[in-house]
Amino acid sequence: MIDFEKELLKLASPHIIHYCLIKHKITKFDDVDFIRQVVAENLEEIVDRLRYSVTYYDELKDGIKSEIKNNRNETAIILVGTYIEHLLNEYYIQVLDFKYRMTKNDIEHSINSSTLVDKITWMYKLINNVDFDKKLQSWIKQVNSARNKAVHYKPFGKDNEEFINDKFTETIYFALDNVIDKIENLSNLIENSKSEILIGWDDAKEIAKKVFI
Repeated sequence: MIDFEKELLKLASPHIIHYCLIKHKITKFDDVDFIRQVVAENLEEIVDRLRYSVTYYDELKDGIKSEIKNNRNETAIILVGTYIEHLLNEYYIQVLDFKYRMTKNDIEHSINSSTLVDKITWMYKLINNVDFDKKLQSWIKQVNSARNKAVHYKPFGKDNEEFINDKFTETIYFALDNVIDKIENLSNLIENSKSEILIGWDDAKEIAKKVFI
């Protein structure tokens, strides 16, 4: 198996095993050959049912580090925003699917009609019964503002162009401060939430390590 296939399987395998657990297809938790057989026999159903795009988060983080190292902060902040957006969307797709049994169309509508702020405020609280971490919430809003400025940046005339550039650079600088640590904290927050509200998720991760990794 080539490295790309191994990485793809590593990312997808917890979702595959979790689906099989929820559907009570896996009954022998320590029998690796049996679990592989179950997955193989139900692969078409699994692929059709699962709704998660596989995001290469480690590669995104490496890209962010590289852009910061090479003083390409505008590109770095766009990558950070992409990381956050994908992580939150994957989380809500999974939760709305397995916890609330929503249809594919309803899930897509919920995700697409909700803003980033929605996903770190009332949506999170509705599902978890606790507020989103305030420090991470503030940082995500800061990243979102900086990313929007990087993508849609337009100076407003020569007289104040220098001032705007300075403010623009400052906004991105603060958003990228300790950015990798903040990304890790966000990833841990999301993973802990999954462990709390998705039955069998922790078991699925452990089984996936034994079977596929």
